[in-house]
Amino acid sequence: MKRILLAGLTLTLALISCKDQEIEKHLNEITKMETSVDNIEARMAAIPDDSNGIMVSTVRNDLLTIKKHYTGPDTTNIALGSMLTKYKSVRKTIGKATKMKTKVEKALPEEREQLKNLQHDITEGVNNREEYPLYVMKEKTNVAQLDTMSLLYERSITETRNIYYTLKPKVDSLISTLEF
Repeated sequence: MKRILLAGLTLTLALISCKDQEIEKHLNEITKMETSVDNIEARMAAIPDDSNGIMVSTVRNDLLTIKKHYTGPDTTNIALGSMLTKYKSVRKTIGKATKMKTKVEKALPEEREQLKNLQHDITEGVNNREEYPLYVMKEKTNVAQLDTMSLLYERSITETRNIYYTLKPKVDSLISTLEF
């Protein structure tokens, strides 16, 4: 009888320690996700966007000036048309990227709160323990989406700035040749 009781107690302790290891694993995953959210936030803060509005208004004004004063053949000058189309894309791309940035910046505090709540629930044993892996996986997916969106924003802004700074001198040169 003592052996059966001892075996039952040993089995119970083994199951409890497995559950504790599983909970520790989930808590470690949450800690990693919190670090990822911090990294995403730092990356977003490091991207200079103070001149985005200035670039958009400059492109808009330059294109209006060209449209108003350009009298040359626009259908036969493919190089000029291509350059101006690319220059116009700066305005549109910055607009789309700004919307993406707004979404990411809005979602970061919400995700941080979700992770904090999930960590609390797992630590306190709230809800069904068997569903913890699903909750952790869902939050992992959300963090991965935020990471992807922030990388797309960064790439988009960097490429757009390069296009702007490459084409701006050419557009200024074209504007200086126009008759006012």
